[in-house]
Parts: sequence; C-alpha cells; structure tokens
Amino acid sequence: MQKHKVSVQNKGKTASPVARLAPAKAKRSAEVERKTRETSVTVALKLDGTGRGEAKTGVPFLDHMLESFARHGFFD
Repeated sequence: MQKHKVSVQNKGKTASPVARLAPAKAKRSAEVERKTRETSVTVALKLDGTGRGEAKTGVPFLDHMLESFARHGFFD
C-alpha cells in the first residue's frame, strides 16, 4: 500500500505533513437506483472524492444539507 504525503510550504521551507491521503488506486464508490410507483431515487457516492455534490430532492433545505455533507466530508 502506497501512502501520499501532503505538506505546506512556508517561506521556502517545507513543514511537516498535515495530512495523509489514501492511495490513488483506492476508489470506493457505489450507485443505487430504486423505483416505486410514487418515487424514483438514484444515488451515486464516491467516498474518495473532492467534495463535489449535487442534490435535487425538491426540498431546498434538504438539498443544502446533502450538498454540505458532501462538501465537508469530501464525498462526490
């Protein structure tokens, strides 16, 4: 397993690592679709993402919360 280091540069000097990233090959994702007589739901989730999310539930506050969850959890 290969680990990547992230460091911050400050005035030409490299600081100690501030985070460790998962290996580039570790892509954890899932996609689920469910249809009933009343609803149709499709969910695609990438756990090793960048924080980009889009929700269209028809409820603006729920859309906001789902998108915030993706943004702050670094999910796509």
